[in-house]
Amino acid sequence: MMFIKPVDPIKRKAKVLYLMGATWHNKSMFDLDSEQPSLASILQANNIETYTFDIFGSGPGPKDYYIGDQHQANVDYSIELIEQYNIDYIFAYSYGGIIATDVALRTNIKGIIMLDPFANINIPFGETPDGDKYIVEPSVVAQALVDFNTKIDSNIVQSHLNSLSNTDTLITATYPKIVSRQRFKTFFNRDNFLGILDKCRVQVILTKDRPVRFEQLSIPNLVIRNNNASHWIMLEDGRFWLAETISHFV
Repeated sequence: MMFIKPVDPIKRKAKVLYLMGATWHNKSMFDLDSEQPSLASILQANNIETYTFDIFGSGPGPKDYYIGDQHQANVDYSIELIEQYNIDYIFAYSYGGIIATDVALRTNIKGIIMLDPFANINIPFGETPDGDKYIVEPSVVAQALVDFNTKIDSNIVQSHLNSLSNTDTLITATYPKIVSRQRFKTFFNRDNFLGILDKCRVQVILTKDRPVRFEQLSIPNLVIRNNNASHWIMLEDGRFWLAETISHFV
């Protein structure tokens, strides 16, 4: 399903495609429905129009969006949206970063912002028998928010847990079934990033939960760090800083 946060064309600064991570669908993170504004709403208030979709391989049920080559489908559909809506930039979270870099090589996108690409977040989710889906229990998520020292308002925590699924669990994609391990390895290759930088601007935003592999690429001005925020920054007050950083980039 695709979602759009429209902005008055006269005031609009840019059109941004948000690419989600493998676990959290858009209405549980990027555009959470709660008493406080979501990141998508803050960007909209800053006259940035956002487009997004729940990636292939994700969803509230075991068969939702299930197709053969899920990663390629995510890349192809992103390109289709960019061309159809004349989208300017990509903002990508976690797994979305690998979609973004593959898309950048095939489009004339102006730039990509990656938030915690492939953050090393190990949460004891269950798995389906064939290992292609995670079974996400709300109670496990609630404990993870404590274990990772997140700074999230209690009302937002409850809205996040309520949003995961209409049933008792969220069943969503596992990385190995979305994209090959070989592509993970090449993602952190310096030459790979330099090739992307030849085509568009790139900014990587890292929270305290992200290892330092991007610094090891030795590419000037590639990384911005926020060591006060967690991988759940879109639910924390840090989302206001994140929106400002995105606005400055575009």
